[in-house]
Amino acid sequence: MHKIIRAKNILIVIMFVFLVWFLLFFNKNLYSNFKFSFDKPNKIGNSYANIMNDGYVATQDEWIFFKKETNCCIPFLSAYSLIAKKKGEATTYKIASGLGGYINIIGNDVVYTHMQFPDIGNMYMFNLKTKRKYKLADSVYSVQVIGNWIYYVDYTHNGIYKMNIKNREPIHLFTFKDQVVDYFVDGSNIYIYCYDDNKLYRLSSNGNHLETIGLPDYSTFFMAGFDKQFIYYQDVTNLYRINKWNGMGKELIVTNTLSISFADDDYIYYSENKGGGYLYRIEKNGKNKKLILRKSDITHINIHGKWIYYRIGVKEKIYRVKTNGTKDGLFQ
Repeated sequence: MHKIIRAKNILIVIMFVFLVWFLLFFNKNLYSNFKFSFDKPNKIGNSYANIMNDGYVATQDEWIFFKKETNCCIPFLSAYSLIAKKKGEATTYKIASGLGGYINIIGNDVVYTHMQFPDIGNMYMFNLKTKRKYKLADSVYSVQVIGNWIYYVDYTHNGIYKMNIKNREPIHLFTFKDQVVDYFVDGSNIYIYCYDDNKLYRLSSNGNHLETIGLPDYSTFFMAGFDKQFIYYQDVTNLYRINKWNGMGKELIVTNTLSISFADDDYIYYSENKGGGYLYRIEKNGKNKKLILRKSDITHINIHGKWIYYRIGVKEKIYRVKTNGTKDGLFQ
C-alpha cells in the first residue's frame, strides 16, 4: 500500500516538473526567428499620458506591442508577456515574459519593466534584431524613452536618472529628499512632482539646474499631461491646468475624472468617476464635452493614432475603440 502511494507521489512530481518545463520551453508563442522591419522608427518610445496609464500598449510603424496576461495553473509562474502584432493581421509574436509595463519602443529596442517574482520592478531592454535581452536597472518606475535617452525613477532612492540607449550607462541627475510621484520630460527640462513637500520642480535634462515652480494650492496632485503652455493635473476627482512656467493661473477643465489621456493637440479623452465610468472627449479649454462610448468602468486609457485602448475595471482584457466612438470591440 505504501509503495503504491509512493509511486503516485513520484508520478505527481514527474508530471509537475514536465508541466513546468512545457510552460517555460515549449510555448507555441515563444519568440521565433521572425525579422521585424520598421519604415518609420519612433522618436518617442510612448506618450507620457500612456505611461501614466501603465503604458501597456505601444506602437511603431505598422506594429502594436502590448501587455498580455499569461494564464497558468501554477501561481508563481503567473505573469504577463510582451506581445507583438502587425496591424490588420491575427498572428502574434511573444517577445518577452514577466512584463510589468511602461512599454517603450524606438527602432529595434523595446524597453519595459519586469514584474515576475522575485525580480520585481526592474527595467529591461530587448533588441528585436539581435534578440538579446539586457537588464538595465533595479527598482524602477515610470520609464520614458525619448530619442537616444531612457529616463526613469529609482524608487528606492527617489533619484531621477537617464541612460543612453546605446551604451546603457546610467547617469544620475538628481536625488530628492521626498517621494517622487510624477515626472515628464519636455525638451531640455524635466518636470517633477514630489508628494511629501507638495512641490513641483523643473530640472534641466543634464541635472545641473533645479528650480521650484509655485503651486496654486496643496491639493493632491497627479500630472496627467502637458502641452506647450500648460501642465494638466488631477486631484482626487477633477482635472485642472496651470501655467507650465510659473505654476500659476489654475483653471478647472472638467470634474469627476477617473482615467485621462491626451490624443492630440486639441482633445482630452477621459472616463468619468461618476455616472457609470463612460468615455468622453473634451477640448483642452474644457468646452464641448462629447460622449464617445457608453460603457461602464473604463480605465487605463492608452491612445495611439485614431485608436483608444482601454480596460474595464480591474480586468486585464484589452479593448479598443476609434476616437470617434466607432468600431468598439475586444482587442486581446
